[in-house]
Amino acid sequence: REMPENTASEKIFAWLPGRPAAATGETGQAEDRDGPIGSVELGSADDGMTAFESGASLYFRSSQRAADRWIPALTESMGLGFAGRYNDGDVRGEIETFVSHPGNLT
Repeated sequence: REMPENTASEKIFAWLPGRPAAATGETGQAEDRDGPIGSVELGSADDGMTAFESGASLYFRSSQRAADRWIPALTESMGLGFAGRYNDGDVRGEIETFVSHPGNLT
């Protein structure tokens, strides 16, 4: 719950799978999907959690605090420190967060 509450995104997106195919595998999960994944914009973390608890997967940016900490650290560790910040010192990049259920395909 903390991650969607602290996102730097203006909206949280819920991804809803297409209609499940009739055949299921050993796990009981649908082996294939007939339709494309649908995306719905949500306005709050509460809406996102409701969608997730109903089977949707969520997509949103990390908190700005996480991006400010990890983007420069990652780019520096890869020897690409120049790519982690703009000329004015602001962090350059974002961390995309996907919250899914087992068996999810995107």
